[in-house]
Amino acid sequence: MFIYRLYQGTEVPVIPCTSRVPSDDVRNAEICCQYANGKPISDIARAFGVSVQRIHQIIRKLSPITAKPRLPMTERNRVIRERFKAGEAVSLIAATFHLTERRVYQIVNETTHK
Repeated sequence: MFIYRLYQGTEVPVIPCTSRVPSDDVRNAEICCQYANGKPISDIARAFGVSVQRIHQIIRKLSPITAKPRLPMTERNRVIRERFKAGEAVSLIAATFHLTERRVYQIVNETTHK
């Protein structure tokens, strides 16, 4: 009740009170734009000082249409296996598909033994 009386009649600001903090709408739009242009999520998170998980949340919420289409897992794994067999560096394959090198090796071993 005290807070209500203290701020009674005070309007809530629509925009941030300082110019140093960009509005979330502007930031989120820029995040979606960078993602749609192919920038890796980890780089976007680092640039905006937020977690990778937060970037995923923003992208899912705001840009389901502009999100990069993903290959079905079986198709993705087939492509990874082909690139590995062709001699492409595991680090490059991992970076391309946003995976760890360990996961690339797991996929190659899983698909090879089946």
